[in-house]
Amino acid sequence: MSLRHISQVTSDDVDQLILDQVPESRVLDYKQELPDRGADGTREFLADVSSFANAGGGEILFGVSEQRDADGKSNGLPESVVGLGSANLDAEVLRLDNQLRDGIDPRIQGVRFQIVDGFSQGKCLLMRIPQSWVSPHMVCFRNSSRFHVRTNTGKHQLDVSEIRSAFLGSEKLADQLKAFRDDRVGKILSGNGLIRETSSTVLVFHLIPINSFADRTSLDISSLATEHRDLGVHKDGTRSHLINFDGLVAYTYHNNRDNPVDYTQLFRNGAIETVEADMSSLDPDGKYWVSSKEVENSLRANLHRNLTFFDKHGIDPPFFGSITLFGVQGKTLATHQDDPHQRDQCDPFDRDIIVFPEFQIADTAKSIDQILRPVFDLLWQAAGKISCPHFDKSGNWISPP
Repeated sequence: MSLRHISQVTSDDVDQLILDQVPESRVLDYKQELPDRGADGTREFLADVSSFANAGGGEILFGVSEQRDADGKSNGLPESVVGLGSANLDAEVLRLDNQLRDGIDPRIQGVRFQIVDGFSQGKCLLMRIPQSWVSPHMVCFRNSSRFHVRTNTGKHQLDVSEIRSAFLGSEKLADQLKAFRDDRVGKILSGNGLIRETSSTVLVFHLIPINSFADRTSLDISSLATEHRDLGVHKDGTRSHLINFDGLVAYTYHNNRDNPVDYTQLFRNGAIETVEADMSSLDPDGKYWVSSKEVENSLRANLHRNLTFFDKHGIDPPFFGSITLFGVQGKTLATHQDDPHQRDQCDPFDRDIIVFPEFQIADTAKSIDQILRPVFDLLWQAAGKISCPHFDKSGNWISPP
């Protein structure tokens, strides 16, 4: 079920687990009942959830009984749907979410719940826990300090050496994400990407599911070829697409198909790379300027489109975002080309490549502008201003005229 969007999981999926006798594993756990409200039940629940986050992520399915041997010991195989009775599952989800917030440090972002109806015995509750890139997570309920990890046979508490390895593993994941970004930017800079003319200002945007580096995402590119219009920046020009070794590419060109002005590469592991050229202009007076309006609106539109694509295809957060702007040294930032006074108020960029700090998206309910505001502020600070002027005092986006 983990390959499907959690909102698309139905009773048929649960029935299939039982019919196929899918056992508990490193990514799946069955629970007959919801966690007890007492201290022991809460502590056990927090240990279960943190153990998944500290491993590769996974799912807990409440309302399914397990087969047991003659001694009453579970063998990890599902027996039947027993349902969760008359429990108010909306209230239970709120209770469990509050326990996660208060009982695990650091907080696990991106946990999702789905109430699954359609059983005569009552509803089930599916809980999906993503792999975390800020692990290990510690159970801190009632002053406890315990680290757990999920294995194929259940969970176990980490010892000191395993805790040290978990911290190193989290750093390794972050390093993998950055290395992927750096490798792709290096290829673009050297002209090995779809855009081969990189002498102008180029904007590069990466949005990468954490699961891309956990071997849990593999897209069927051939089935996505008809959805290429869901990708890309949709600039004026002729739209086209192609399937390549890396996955699926949607791009825009003007006069020459072999010389795109932008492209979006969907990789087979779910990562998305968007590249736009010609983000700067030359004034009649011979001065180059970068349009903040074009950069900001492009990032806002792309982030919205990419998150929508991920949601549609069941690719869950957290996501790793990275933005790079190169070819800007000596150019000035402005919102309007016809307002030289505004450009005169900004300092020329003092470097050719600006690599913005990476950011994580754990909650897709957070607004696009909240996610991107730190990036926009840094863009304007690189031009000598205090912050991006396109937000009001309440932090709401003000679209530049």
